[in-house]
Amino acid sequence: MPVATSQRVVKWGKPLDMFGVRLIISIFLCALQFPGLFVDLDRTEPNGDAHLFFHHEDMARRTILSYGEMPAWDPYSCGGIPGIANPQNPALSPDMVFRLAFGTDAGRRLAVFLFFLCGLEGMFRLGRHYGLSPLPSLFSAMVFAMCGRFTAATAVGWLHMLTFFLIPGVLFCFERGLRSWSFRILGGALLAWMILGAGTYPFPYALVVIGLTAVVRTVEALSNRTEQRTFRWYSPAATLCSMIGIALLLSAVRTLPLSMVVFGLPRHVPLSPSQYNAQQLIAFLLDGTRSHYSCEYYFLGPIALLLAFLSCHKTAQGARIMALVFFVLALGNFARFAPFSLLSSLPLFNQLRAAERQLIVVIMYLALAGGFGLAGIAARPRVRFLPTSIGFLLALAVAAVAVTQLNDANRIRAGKVYIDPAPLSDTENGFRQARGNFRAPQYFGALNLGNLACNEATPFPKSAALRADLPAEEYPLDPTVARVNRLRWTPNSIALRVRANKPTRILVNQNYNRYWTANIGGIRNHHGLLAVDVPQGKWRLKLVYRDPWQRVGALISSIALLSALAFYVTLALRKWRALRQCWRGWTWSPETR
Repeated sequence: MPVATSQRVVKWGKPLDMFGVRLIISIFLCALQFPGLFVDLDRTEPNGDAHLFFHHEDMARRTILSYGEMPAWDPYSCGGIPGIANPQNPALSPDMVFRLAFGTDAGRRLAVFLFFLCGLEGMFRLGRHYGLSPLPSLFSAMVFAMCGRFTAATAVGWLHMLTFFLIPGVLFCFERGLRSWSFRILGGALLAWMILGAGTYPFPYALVVIGLTAVVRTVEALSNRTEQRTFRWYSPAATLCSMIGIALLLSAVRTLPLSMVVFGLPRHVPLSPSQYNAQQLIAFLLDGTRSHYSCEYYFLGPIALLLAFLSCHKTAQGARIMALVFFVLALGNFARFAPFSLLSSLPLFNQLRAAERQLIVVIMYLALAGGFGLAGIAARPRVRFLPTSIGFLLALAVAAVAVTQLNDANRIRAGKVYIDPAPLSDTENGFRQARGNFRAPQYFGALNLGNLACNEATPFPKSAALRADLPAEEYPLDPTVARVNRLRWTPNSIALRVRANKPTRILVNQNYNRYWTANIGGIRNHHGLLAVDVPQGKWRLKLVYRDPWQRVGALISSIALLSALAFYVTLALRKWRALRQCWRGWTWSPETR
């Protein structure tokens, strides 16, 4: 239901309905919010987690561009671990294309801008769908995209957390998907982006958002009369299942191998995960003096928070109720039957440790309610002797103060985030393992060195027999009966020349994994090391890492992607034909001139 607002707000806000205008505003806001984003491109974030993610992305880029392979196996981390199947590896994320085209350093900065743009656009369209005029919708989008959580995620290099920017778009696609398959497919694609982008938290929380919305819409459909329904009562459940199914199909290339790791090697979750009381969570939203590197930085500002409670509009009330629901979830395990405790008993949510990250969803709904509050201020004053422009000017002033407050507290300044030198690349030397440093893995991978110091959240098996001082990375168990020479090496394959006087075992200084195959002999687990038993003779031994789940998933994802593209092409052709028929039916006449 559209919210009542002044004609002045509608008139001045109409240009915002053009995407080109919004794109220009988004670029300006990005420059305002992240003035340090596109300077010091030879620098990285000074944070161990940022170094780890930079390492994963840089090694995936090298595997694709230098070796022409998919990053299925990562020999540069922990002595060798799965690549695509690693929950923390965003190698297949759509924004990875920026790293491939412009380098890992510049690509990460461009990815931040892309997520910021998606957050603004998704929140703007969500506000317009719920009845807000363009200017209040833009205000809601700015409040959401410029909140402190995204500043903190950017400062510590958690680009996978920036997929939270996609949640407003997912919710918008769900609402429009109640009547349109095109939006169901688009919403599924956004959910797939979260999965491919290592969105350990954003994807489950997005499911909660659209799941609760589906319940609300189903109750509304059942309680309304038949002639008042705009969609059937089962449409919310059908839309929810469709979006999840499409997401799983599009991301199957990662989902299938990832599920083998997640259920086979579950993350360690402490018995007492992070938990905060209501007073602390409110302080996170109102305290702008915390460090940008803090996991507790969610600054929203008192003005934006106050605006969220000004409007009595039905949609604003619903947004506040949803914000309250997620605020209770963010309290964590405060009681035996707390909502988060029940949520944590589900398979997908039992490995999530930080309940307070649901404050991002709280901020989204508060930003939406704040847009309605701003629209209420801009409405024509009821006092007769006041001019109609008073409310409009007051709304502009309040919005400017709120956005300025957010920008002053959350702005990423030049020279404050990107201060560590970027790694120097050297691929001339052959790959070998090094002792490494778990706080700076990106420097070793860039030098074609494996990093034996592990900093992964997933407890991947690591052999105690791994060494960083070997003269050769592939060697016989008994040097007196065989000689081994490396012919070719890639992250996913190793070619060796073996001369064995009698049957023996060849060891590789990497961790064993059951998906390694050999063209001669059989793969063995030698105290956690990758090994091959070869017969007597001269052989060209080739070891290849082949994950069958990844290959099946790649086939499923390819078919799903081609089907989605075919659907949109067909839809575009139908619209083009209808437009051509309109042109043909239009004739010149004195009445039409």
